[in-house]
Amino acid sequence: MINTAVVLAGGQGKRLWPLTAHKPKPLIEIAGKSMIKRIVEQLKEAGIKRIVVVVNYREDDIRAELGTDVEYVRQLPKPGTATAVLSVKEHVDEDFLVVSGDHVLDGNIYTTLVRQFSGENTVVLKKVDEPSNYGVVEVEDGYIKAVEEKPAHPKSNLINTGIYAFTPEVFKALERVKLSQRGEYEITDVLAGMRALTTHAFWLDVGWPWQVLEANAWLLEHMTPYVHGEIKNCEIEGKVVVERGARLHNCVIRGNVYVGENVKIGPFAYIRGSTSLHSGAELGSVEIKNSVIGRDVKAKHFTYIGDSVIGDKVNVGAGTHIANLRFDNKPVKVHTPMGQKNSNRKKFGAVIGEGVKFGVNVSVMPGTVIEPHTYVMPGTVVKGWVQSNKNRAHQ
Repeated sequence: MINTAVVLAGGQGKRLWPLTAHKPKPLIEIAGKSMIKRIVEQLKEAGIKRIVVVVNYREDDIRAELGTDVEYVRQLPKPGTATAVLSVKEHVDEDFLVVSGDHVLDGNIYTTLVRQFSGENTVVLKKVDEPSNYGVVEVEDGYIKAVEEKPAHPKSNLINTGIYAFTPEVFKALERVKLSQRGEYEITDVLAGMRALTTHAFWLDVGWPWQVLEANAWLLEHMTPYVHGEIKNCEIEGKVVVERGARLHNCVIRGNVYVGENVKIGPFAYIRGSTSLHSGAELGSVEIKNSVIGRDVKAKHFTYIGDSVIGDKVNVGAGTHIANLRFDNKPVKVHTPMGQKNSNRKKFGAVIGEGVKFGVNVSVMPGTVIEPHTYVMPGTVVKGWVQSNKNRAHQ
């Protein structure tokens, strides 16, 4: 029986910038809970007694989120997943799980791995439609034959989920890993010959902003509805969670919606799709569709937000509209630190960093990314990658 799990939480998550400008990727909040807190809870439900978290970037934030229920180990200075796991060598002397702190998944994956572990190093795999975005795995007779990182021409549709069950013997192999062409010490170099366990349960590596929406939709579909706040004169269709202190007055909700603590909605708000509204948000006569709204966001007057991810403490001016559909109906391309990326989504709005302030009557085009603490001046049309500058308009 495995009693220990190692959670890798040292990375920043540059592909999710600007959402990770002020918090590490594992602390991104989806459906009312950070990804890493949900993972820790799922591990405990699977029977794991001891959890060791490997930290690096903004480790104080990780510690503040998880408290003293887990142990912490600082990641060794060399980059890569092999180094991250090797960081716990002096702290773990028994069989253990390794999981990432920035995934959204069905917790039954952990339960199955714990129950089926038989003393052989094991890697959890999953079939996906676009394997070239991941480490692609070849399997022969139930064991891993080879792993190739993000190949242009994948040899299979099985990918490495980054979930493992190891014996302490794995540390010897990790110490022999050489620097890869990508400039990292990669755990994939030691996986050949290990047992393969394929899962059909939901698993998502939340690597890009639009995947936040995919994870949010799955989580809301599988949540248990309850109401601890106040609802007056509202029309509700779908699953709804309303946390303590929240007030919903004269509004319409159609779809699965999470409403965090002390959120104020209404009058005349229309919330639809799979939407999460995190604690302290204040929404008035607005329409929000299929979005993740951060803490203490204010959007009160004649606003539309479609298929977007909004950071904490954003203030949306009256008459601001965040569009989510191209005229040509092609998938939306999103501006990221790695250049434009195809979201493969027909509808995707914007990614708004923490503390952005909009003037009135702003129009935000699909695929726009706005850096934290940007002032967007009244009446502007915003598109592309918008750099933070509080002293001028962005057009």
